[in-house]
Amino acid sequence: NPKITDTKFKNEVAAIEKAARRRKVEFTVLTASAGEFSERMLAEWEKHKGTEEGEEYLYTAFLKYKGEGNIAGVFDFGGRLIGAYPKSKRLLDVLGTMGAFAIQAADFERAAFLFEEYHRRFPKDKKATEMLMSAANIHIYLGQYDKAAKDLRILRGEASGALRIQAHQKLMEIYRDIGDWN
Repeated sequence: NPKITDTKFKNEVAAIEKAARRRKVEFTVLTASAGEFSERMLAEWEKHKGTEEGEEYLYTAFLKYKGEGNIAGVFDFGGRLIGAYPKSKRLLDVLGTMGAFAIQAADFERAAFLFEEYHRRFPKDKKATEMLMSAANIHIYLGQYDKAAKDLRILRGEASGALRIQAHQKLMEIYRDIGDWN
């Protein structure tokens, strides 16, 4: 309301509104039975698609499944969150968790992709270079030397200290092992 000029009051009301939204999401989680949880969270997300509240429903379901170690739930709600909210800061957790769960499920190519995506979306994050090194290592273990070399070249230019040296050494080992002297 533009007629309200008291900034302190507006901030207090905004904080109350945010807390109320969180409580509504928490209430939905607490009142949903195990068998209907996914359906209720998806129904609420559909009602609030594109809003902070919609993101809250997806992320809360993601966290529940993450805590339970439910790989299918993590990929379902994590994938929806990535698609619906591609700029969300919560994707730091979502991409990292999905990558770790992909490794647990022995879906190594997906894990490498998710770690690369983490680095692509959040290059300034403190864990971004570590995630890219994980992707490079997975590609090496899978024999995907061209993909590993691409990641290692990026790391050689962006990483600092020991990680940069490690990336350079691994890259040289790849070139040696595949006989690419050029």
